Amino acid sequence: MTLEDKSSKTIQAIREYDDAKLTIQNASLEITQQNCKLKNPSNSRLNNMPKMRNLHVTEEMWTAGIDKLDLMHKRYYEAKTFIMWFEPMWLTLTPNERKILETYKWSDTHSGFGKQLASDLGHSVRNLHRIRQKLLKRFSKLLHGK
Repeated sequence: MTLEDKSSKTIQAIREYDDAKLTIQNASLEITQQNCKLKNPSNSRLNNMPKMRNLHVTEEMWTAGIDKLDLMHKRYYEAKTFIMWFEPMWLTLTPNERKILETYKWSDTHSGFGKQLASDLGHSVRNLHRIRQKLLKRFSKLLHGK
């Protein structure tokens, strides 16, 4: 794997970190809501006769609901696994280093965000670019090895 590949994979991992945290944070509520939908299907009547001509509509709803629940559990497991791999290395960085990498995960160093961050940290944009490159290289080694 080339240095450029490692850098792009590292930036992608930084982007995915927020998504994984959000998935874990919301998973419990979403799974509970899906379980409630499975317990109370909206298309069945009290006399157990379906409203539509499709006699298997309730079974199809349950099957689709179970598939959705399985997908939610899978996403939660993947997010948890990602966090367990990524977070220990992420926390080795200082808050300023994390801020630099987070600022540039979606934009380049010459954006307004870069200028504001350089001003906040007391660096020039050019120096901040050098710092970012070194950080990215170091963090890539932590994540992906040599």
